[in-house]
This record gives sequence, structure tokens and C-alpha cells, in this order.
Amino acid sequence: MSDTKTELDLTLEPPGPPAEQRGARRHQIKQRCVVALADSGAGGYTCLTFNISTDGIGLFLPLPLRAGAEVHIEPLALPGAPALRARVVHRQRLEFAWICGCEFLTPLTDAQLAAWLG
Repeated sequence: MSDTKTELDLTLEPPGPPAEQRGARRHQIKQRCVVALADSGAGGYTCLTFNISTDGIGLFLPLPLRAGAEVHIEPLALPGAPALRARVVHRQRLEFAWICGCEFLTPLTDAQLAAWLG
């Protein structure tokens, strides 16, 4: 029997940010909105959007939504901005909230994006 010790390096690297998946330019925004599960008929939650592109939107939510869930996003106090439909692609927990990345079911037009950018 050998007295040789094998040491394993169990150092874990902190997870990096998710790989960029959007092909369109992201715009940083702070816009309040109401997010509800699509076609549920239930009320939604007041949330905050933190970025938007023609392909998707980033949301701060008070609860997790499963990947693949379809949501209805209604802007608050943003005249002319359309309600949006999106699918949750990923989620990540923060201390007190969840970050969800969503892709739009139909990409936004430049005019729709401009309305959300105010």
C-alpha cells in the first residue's frame, strides 16, 4: 500500500454571467410593468424591466418563473408602449428577487422598441 496522498482541487470558480444570447442590441432601461402568466386570467405582479432589445427583455421579479413559461408584460405609465408577450429563457436568484431573461414571441418593431424606450 502506498503512502502517497492524492489531493483534489475542489476550488469552485464563481459562475460567470450567462453567455449573451441576444442578436440585437440591448438598451438599459428602468421601467415599471405588470407581469402575469399568459392566458392565466390571474392578476400579475408589479416588476421592473432593466433592459430591452427587439428580441427580448430582462425583468426583476418578486418570484421565480419556470423556463418556458409565457408571460404578458404590460408597461406602467408609458403611453403608446404596447403590451408584450414573451417566453422565460432563464432565471437567476438575487437576495430578494429573481432576474428573468425572456425572449419575445414576436420580435419588436423599431417603433415598438422606441415606445418602450420612451
